[in-house]
Amino acid sequence: MKRLLLATILAAAIISQAGGLAYAATPATDPVPTGPLNITISPVSQELVVKPGGSVTASFRVRNNGLQTERLKTSIKTFSAKGEDGTPQLRDLTAKDDFATWVKPATATFTVEPNVWETYSVVISPPKTAAFGYYYAIDFSRAN
Repeated sequence: MKRLLLATILAAAIISQAGGLAYAATPATDPVPTGPLNITISPVSQELVVKPGGSVTASFRVRNNGLQTERLKTSIKTFSAKGEDGTPQLRDLTAKDDFATWVKPATATFTVEPNVWETYSVVISPPKTAAFGYYYAIDFSRAN
């Protein structure tokens, strides 16, 4: 019986202002956060097994460590390791990466209040013709 192994690796995009990573306090009333994005994602990676033609849901907890509400978006990328030390390589999808259409996020964007954990899920549904070993990264960044 053929099975498909999917590994989902998360990468939190750290967005900083020009001039360095200064964590200055800003009023909670600011409509758009101005400092670096400061989130925690748990678990950092998941290894999923699903039969071709089936589906599996991967859920992650996202915590906003900042001082303001964050509106986040995600993008699906491919993941690989480079060099002897296995440095993570995240790559934007290309037209050849049709397997990316198998990944369906629960929502395009979501909001996380300061010091609050939110659950984010994706459903992965490979077709019956899928082969082994697809590696995805979910890149979190600000929606605005």
